[in-house]
Amino acid sequence: MDIEVVTADFNVLTKLETLLPRAINLGLHDFMRTMLGEIQGRSPYWTGALTRSWKEETTEKGFTVGTDLPYAIVLEEGRYKGVGPRTAASGGGIYSRQAVGGIIAPLLRNDKLIDKCLDIVIEQIQKQIEQ
Repeated sequence: MDIEVVTADFNVLTKLETLLPRAINLGLHDFMRTMLGEIQGRSPYWTGALTRSWKEETTEKGFTVGTDLPYAIVLEEGRYKGVGPRTAASGGGIYSRQAVGGIIAPLLRNDKLIDKCLDIVIEQIQKQIEQ
């Protein structure tokens, strides 16, 4: 039995070692921009302040999306005090009728959206390898 090692294979591996971290980083950045758009789209719109307040930030560990508006947690976790014309009870919480179940949590449970975002990461990796 013979094992053939081709030098070109090492060149490809070396290229991948260099390109993959950058490609993954770019792909994750695209993923976060997609998620930011989805989050903004699920944000209840009364004055537009919440929609405009969502920001994407780069951290040492990656990326984060957040808002500094204190009432966002009420919307996300269904902490309204009672059901009224603009609220609805669901899953043990009372949410805005415009974001029943929260803003971010339903997006993280959306398999189609997660698959779409993973495809974005893979596409970016492929682009970097082809360059």
